[in-house]
Amino acid sequence: MNIKHYSTALLCTLFLTACGGSDNKNNTQNDSSANDLNTPEFQQWSSFYISSEGVNDQLEYEVETTTFDQGKMYTRYDYTDPTNIQSHFIVTANGHYDSGPVHQSYGALEGTIRINGNTWLTTPYSPNQSTDLTMTLVHKQIDISGKNMVELVMPDQYISMQFAPSQLDSMDEKYKKIYQALSNATFPSGSSCIQTQTVSNSEEYISLDVKFIRTRYTG
Repeated sequence: MNIKHYSTALLCTLFLTACGGSDNKNNTQNDSSANDLNTPEFQQWSSFYISSEGVNDQLEYEVETTTFDQGKMYTRYDYTDPTNIQSHFIVTANGHYDSGPVHQSYGALEGTIRINGNTWLTTPYSPNQSTDLTMTLVHKQIDISGKNMVELVMPDQYISMQFAPSQLDSMDEKYKKIYQALSNATFPSGSSCIQTQTVSNSEEYISLDVKFIRTRYTG
């Protein structure tokens, strides 16, 4: 399962706001720091993708919320456009991994997770009980309490505005509204984000993303 890093729920300190960082991927065996792994406490991590391609005056967004509960990992997707449906599955030389049963609140079961500090070891869910594939993610947690929301939620627009404030007049109207709304907003105390340091897996695999687009008819 690929964990995307964007920005997260803005007003809930339980959720993580992800910021940019390195994403060094390789096909080595699990890192030795993954020893003494434990079942994590309940956690929820959310990421946002924001686009100006929405209909009417609304921004289009995609929210991905990952939940750790009793050693199981779930993912729920929320979209502005309900006609877009996405899914993914993984294949290895001898295994097949896919999303599992759907939890009413957390979304689809993605597998199991164990952690040790900043190391996460996940085993994807397999409908045919494949167990050879594991993935290890090592991350760095960063405190963003009091940080400006625009700087992390809209980094491209934020950087542009620092060097060319006049670009606000030419900014897409949808982006302009959210930029102005968040320009003086800051993250509450306890907010944090993660930077991915390394990602490794126990064997080579292919991850295939599937996107279904339902055609909307008007008449």
